[in-house]
Amino acid sequence: MKRIEFTDERAMSIYTDYMVRVERMTKILPKEDQNEILMELNSHIYEAVLQDNSKETELNKLVDVITRLGAPEKTLAQLVADKKMNQALHTFNPVHLIKALALNVSNGIVYVAFFILYLLLAVSSLLIVLKCIYPQNTGIFLHNGYLSAIGFIGNSAQGNLTEIAGWAFIPMVVAYLLICYFALTLLLKLRRKRTASTKTHAMQWTD
Repeated sequence: MKRIEFTDERAMSIYTDYMVRVERMTKILPKEDQNEILMELNSHIYEAVLQDNSKETELNKLVDVITRLGAPEKTLAQLVADKKMNQALHTFNPVHLIKALALNVSNGIVYVAFFILYLLLAVSSLLIVLKCIYPQNTGIFLHNGYLSAIGFIGNSAQGNLTEIAGWAFIPMVVAYLLICYFALTLLLKLRRKRTASTKTHAMQWTD
């Protein structure tokens, strides 16, 4: 993206500072989304300042348009959160998903609930590490032929328990994590579609 060149040094400084803040706010997004937001704002500023034939100075016109646009940290927060969520749901990347949920936790209890569920899945993955370190204490345990515990137990709790999964416990945990992860992500995707559909109907009704 080509930056705007202002003749007024103060205007140039204000413009540069604003665009740096926009870049900082959008750096969590893919390059394509970053460039889209930067180009849109840059075009808006160019039209409002350099293509405005009023007698106002560059500085005054720039300050006016930036004031109307608002602080990027506030005005772009929801847009960035939405685009990050779209990226996460499209790629199924867990890192993107956690970041997207963290950005959306202020948008309702549903996102908080999903965030907690994903964190619980992440904690569950520790069972794989525990199985490698404490194989006798981690797995599926029976007591007198009945299921007694699944996971990690201390030495004092072992007693008459028998671990029956062996090293097959690791692929079982991996399968469980994958199934739960994709199920949760698809559920979140469905939730997003329903929310978007509801907003669309509401706008049509208002119109």
